[in-house]
Amino acid sequence: VKLPDPEKWSLVESTEYTPQQKKGYDCGVFCCTYADFVLLNKDLSFDQSQMETRRKHIALSILQGQVSN
Repeated sequence: VKLPDPEKWSLVESTEYTPQQKKGYDCGVFCCTYADFVLLNKDLSFDQSQMETRRKHIALSILQGQVSN
């Protein structure tokens, strides 16, 4: 897969409602979740309480060889 020209990338601005990681071990899950939501053009409408479910969803997607959503 060829990435688009970096000159055409856009910055997703942070707001006071941007989801924040509250534990020291969910950074990877947060990064993957941000990527999923941005790529699917979804509002960043997740929070810390969903990270265990997101972790399982990501693991299942990897095991099935599919992109998570």
